[in-house]
Amino acid sequence: MNFKGRMNNKSGITLIALVISIIILLILAGITILAISGENGIIQRAVEARKKMEETTLEEKIKLITAESIIDEYAGDNEEKTAQEIQNELNRQGENVLVIQWNKYIIYDLDKNKEYRVMSDGTTRYWGE
Repeated sequence: MNFKGRMNNKSGITLIALVISIIILLILAGITILAISGENGIIQRAVEARKKMEETTLEEKIKLITAESIIDEYAGDNEEKTAQEIQNELNRQGENVLVIQWNKYIIYDLDKNKEYRVMSDGTTRYWGE
């Protein structure tokens, strides 16, 4: 048997199959990178979700405190909480806020420069930056 005949009988990966495999892997890597870091990627959505969670966390704390105040007021157990009492309560819960008496209350988040207002009917609204 000559040398040339033995080469043709060997089985293994060909150069074309290797190139095709590399191209497929590069395409998959590109799609993955785009899905993770693109304009609407996983990382961007996680950052947006974190911001929304932080905003709604303070808003929920405000709603709970004002609801408690309204319930106590209707039950006759307590008078309406002052702005200072609400500010102290939120500060104890780890929020850096300034509370001003207006209509009901204006609550200003000093860390994030966001304003919330508690209206006379007890509703809480995000007022903006």
